[in-house]
Amino acid sequence: MKKIKIITFVLLGNIVSQLSNAQQQGVFNTYNYDLMQINVAAMGRAYFDANFNYRAQSTKIGGVPQLYQLNTSLALGEKQAVGLKVYQFSAGLLKFNTLTGAYGYKLKLNNDYKISFALGVSYMQTIFDAPNAIVSDQKDQTLINDGSSLRANNFDSEFGALFYGKGLTLGLSVNHLYNTNGSAGNATFKQLQEFNLVASYLVKLTNDFELTPWLLTRYTLGSTFTPEIMMNARYKKMFTAGGGYRYPSALIANMGAEIGGIKVIYSFDYRIQKVSQMFGSSHQIMLGFKIGEKK
Repeated sequence: MKKIKIITFVLLGNIVSQLSNAQQQGVFNTYNYDLMQINVAAMGRAYFDANFNYRAQSTKIGGVPQLYQLNTSLALGEKQAVGLKVYQFSAGLLKFNTLTGAYGYKLKLNNDYKISFALGVSYMQTIFDAPNAIVSDQKDQTLINDGSSLRANNFDSEFGALFYGKGLTLGLSVNHLYNTNGSAGNATFKQLQEFNLVASYLVKLTNDFELTPWLLTRYTLGSTFTPEIMMNARYKKMFTAGGGYRYPSALIANMGAEIGGIKVIYSFDYRIQKVSQMFGSSHQIMLGFKIGEKK
């Protein structure tokens, strides 16, 4: 029995290692309302901005993956800004908790365009909660003993650059720019570099109606590109609705309202491939507010 327990613990370590290597930054659909989700350099475009995001992903599977993220930023004059991001990803027994502090600096290129740079430094804790595993043999202390929880603490960092003005936005961000890749037992919690390219352009059709096409490409080092396109419409600068496509398997829809600086947004993913439909759709809610939007 002792050998079996040792083997079980080793297997658990390998499983956690594979899961943690695969898990990367959360995929949110509402970056067009809160660009700080994918690019830390977006902070400071309002004097104060705070957005809470919740996403339930792949709702047909047990232990449905859930993402929580709180993004806040404060402009310090015309050139500087500071930000705070609180993030949690959970899937069954696996959790990633991250706290990020960020600093940004803006350069005014001319009367129409600016470029912003930002650097974020994070403390990350990764947890595999083995004692809460459902097992056939409740006497197996390897799983139910508190000591079998695997925890890793490490530091992470991210970088962002954003060029914007006259309705145009172009951005590049790198998540997990450098991290210490913590380990616990036989598990290594490694985060691979992620690159996000984003572009959008606001088209004002009338005094009340605007259209904004978005293009976003995500790339994880050693993996494949995941591009997506989205078209959002805004009426009277208050009510929005949009839709898009994330390659290769998801249709995206969102709707929301922004009144008096308060934002309420709902977004939905629908899987269109038969294999991915087995995992179910995803739902996302965003609540936020801002004070003193800067021109």
